[in-house]
Amino acid sequence: YVRTNQPRSYSESEITVEYQLTAKVLHDDYSNNFVTLNNQSTDQYGYLNDTSYKGTNAGPNVVYIRISNNTLVDNMGFKVDDKGVRLPGIPAYGIFTDDRGLHYLDHQGFIVDDTEKNKASHFKKSLATQVLSLTAKLSYLADAKWSLASPTVHSAVSQILAKNYRVLPPSSLVAGIICQTDKSVGVWRAPANIALENIIEPCIAIDNGEQQQMNVDLISGKSVNAIRHFIGKSPLLWGARTLNGNSDEWRYISVRRLFNRVESYLKMATQFSVFEQNIPFTWLKIKTIIENYLESIWEQGALFGQVSEEAFFVNVGLGKTMTPQDVYNGIIHIEVGLAAVRPAEFVIITFTRETTKA
Repeated sequence: YVRTNQPRSYSESEITVEYQLTAKVLHDDYSNNFVTLNNQSTDQYGYLNDTSYKGTNAGPNVVYIRISNNTLVDNMGFKVDDKGVRLPGIPAYGIFTDDRGLHYLDHQGFIVDDTEKNKASHFKKSLATQVLSLTAKLSYLADAKWSLASPTVHSAVSQILAKNYRVLPPSSLVAGIICQTDKSVGVWRAPANIALENIIEPCIAIDNGEQQQMNVDLISGKSVNAIRHFIGKSPLLWGARTLNGNSDEWRYISVRRLFNRVESYLKMATQFSVFEQNIPFTWLKIKTIIENYLESIWEQGALFGQVSEEAFFVNVGLGKTMTPQDVYNGIIHIEVGLAAVRPAEFVIITFTRETTKA
């Protein structure tokens, strides 16, 4: 498996976060006066106390504190209207307290002696605080109106999730590399030593010794191509062998796919010969078509040899690939040899066309 540079997608409403929050302690007179804008009673976390509502509104609500019948304040002690908007020009109420619980303090710690007139003195006390262990959805932590929101925790969790990169199996990645190599060069180019885009690293690091054992299994002969990370380079597809690792002919992916491609093309290109006369003119036409194709891919570097005669050969005809009985039966035997770039040796492909059958 490989780790990409693309973070996993997620919904904040599906992420549950356990966190701690240091909160100011409310004065005892207000510690149980939590309500919603609709005046529904809640706990300090915003969950409705009336269980009949929880089935339809199980999530936490924005919490307000009821100071009196006509006064509703937010979590900082500021009076709000029926839409939850702070009213301008009204100082914060003394809803908090000190460590001993003796005084009414506003959110800055100033003592509010006259709670009815809501006038703060110039005397200041240390606000009492408590550490709450909480569990909430990530989406709630970014809601500034929620009394237990924490933008700091939300940001920290979001940064961690942003580094939770997608992990993908290598099969689709390797298939893409092969297609890219086919398009840019050709099937004869080994799809190896190629940098993998948008990949950070393989999930398992492999060194030279480990890969040496993976190149050829001495018992089964099956080879495993590794994705490796080298210092100063992007991760590379490092290996181009087939599962037939003990075969001298079909050990390499590029060689196997080259012959597959040539065989497929030649069968298609000689389709015209079906029902043609089984005579030297037809054989020459077949040979010319095949030689032209093989010369074109040799010029592109698919085949080994300084001249075309070293790169391939095509045999077809009476006394070469066919007997008089073959001609009588309407069979054309075509023999094609290719010098693959690696290994640099001839591998013979033999296939048959029948002129008397569709």
